[in-house]
Amino acid sequence: MIFRRGTPDPEKFMRQLQAAHPGGRNYSRMDRYRDFRRVFLDTEQGRRVLYEILLWSHMFQPSGPLAKFDPYEAMFLDGERSLGQKIMRTMNAEPAERPQSTKE
Repeated sequence: MIFRRGTPDPEKFMRQLQAAHPGGRNYSRMDRYRDFRRVFLDTEQGRRVLYEILLWSHMFQPSGPLAKFDPYEAMFLDGERSLGQKIMRTMNAEPAERPQSTKE
């Protein structure tokens, strides 16, 4: 049996997440790439979590048969898949560094 500690506080949780994020202009594409790879690939637990997320996002199967060819269900499943695709793109495409300015 699993026991939870305390009462969930979603507002507190969101404040903690926001405090950990450096903000739009202070968080580069390269920072995001490195963070995602570190979190998902550096440990066995991270790889298991990534695999679970990819299963949830239906990355390993077409969404048509899952939706029983209902177009609304297919769109919903494609939205879930979109998140898995975004995670994979972020981790697997190292951003090119911007060239230094060459004013003379």
